[in-house]
Amino acid sequence: MNHLDHPLRPITDFLDYLIEEHGHYLYIGCVYVGLAVILWILVRPRRPRRTEVGPVTIVILPWGPPPKRDPPPIDSPFDDPL
Repeated sequence: MNHLDHPLRPITDFLDYLIEEHGHYLYIGCVYVGLAVILWILVRPRRPRRTEVGPVTIVILPWGPPPKRDPPPIDSPFDDPL
């Protein structure tokens, strides 16, 4: 019986070899790509900000649990014979 990872074995073997033999180059490449992404985020042109402000709604909620209330009576669709 073959294991479930049998079709992926060549790919994982290749990735293991690649990391084992060239891992330091992959690491340095990822560092440079990461620095480039960070610089792009910081230097990219930004969209102009909207100056108009729409209506603001402020909701004030009380602290603590809500007050205790009796539940409303449930109206039955059937007539009560009692």
